[in-house]
Amino acid sequence: MNRRTDIQFLDLLLPQMFGAIWEKESFSISTCSDRQLDMLLGDVAEWGRGLSKVRVDELDRCLEAADLPLLTTMMKGSARNARQIVARGHIKSDDEFRLLNGIVSDVESSVFSAEEKVSVESMLGMYESSHNGNAL
Repeated sequence: MNRRTDIQFLDLLLPQMFGAIWEKESFSISTCSDRQLDMLLGDVAEWGRGLSKVRVDELDRCLEAADLPLLTTMMKGSARNARQIVARGHIKSDDEFRLLNGIVSDVESSVFSAEEKVSVESMLGMYESSHNGNAL
């Protein structure tokens, strides 16, 4: 996606994530840095993994009607990124830590097998200890 598409995608989904709280905030996605946009997109993908299939399908229809990428596609992309991190064998950044931690914390997630989850939990522990418990 490009910056304009990212902003449109987030404009449509963030009110769904935060409801009434979002309406009270005076937050403009268009003023976000590229890094902030990437973090928001990751948060949306993580949020989407916690939704029912019916709700994801409903949101995908809204996104498709607005000619935007589907939430399902975003969720698959973050799963692919997570698998690449695991294949590499170590976590490089707080963003990668948050991605893996969010997936492992989701009891219903099917991104990793039981064996892979053990490996990911070990990687998370090593990253956290190397950052004196200050990983985000």
